Amino acid sequence: MDIEKELGIDPLQLEEEWLRQPLLYQKAAEDLEEHMRMRDAANLSLDETVASVRANITSAPEKHGLKEKATVGSINDATDLNEEIKKSKRHYDSMNRDFQHAQNVLKSIDQKKKALENLVQLYIGQYFSIPKEGKQIDGGKRRFEEQAADKAADKQRSRLGRFTEPITAIAERAERTDEEKINSMSKKGKEGYEEVMKSREAKEGRERKPVRRKKQ
Repeated sequence: MDIEKELGIDPLQLEEEWLRQPLLYQKAAEDLEEHMRMRDAANLSLDETVASVRANITSAPEKHGLKEKATVGSINDATDLNEEIKKSKRHYDSMNRDFQHAQNVLKSIDQKKKALENLVQLYIGQYFSIPKEGKQIDGGKRRFEEQAADKAADKQRSRLGRFTEPITAIAERAERTDEEKINSMSKKGKEGYEEVMKSREAKEGRERKPVRRKKQ
């Protein structure tokens, strides 16, 4: 089992993650049970080996380099140094490490279940409601909010067009004198402006023309 791959979570595929979770837990539980059986068997084999070697040393201490009337301490030392017992201990240690690893895997899968439960609560709370590109979360929710805000601002600017100029620039143009505005016009614009002003002056002149009274 590739535990790193199995423990990974795709937050945008929660339904698939939940469908796989029971099968993943069952597989890990079965592996733990098997490693427990192998560890217990190795432990039993070690106990039997120690008992057998101790009995042989006690019955014939001189064959193991001890005096005929060996003490308990010397028998224990000879038992610990026996190569058959050392080999049996190494086997038990290996099986015990595998068992502990299987325990940790099962605990990690149980932690994955809790993580899935929390992700479901986030989904219900619309944590993942903002648009995302792809399926992998990069930078967290705040980063996606910033990207969404930038996109919205760009879209608004494209709609507003020329009205997106800074307010300060608009205010500066409003403060310019009429003469500066006329000077900034194109030649055609100036001609049009002069025609409008002449027409306005002529109109105002007609309105101001005094009314002649008839003589009595």
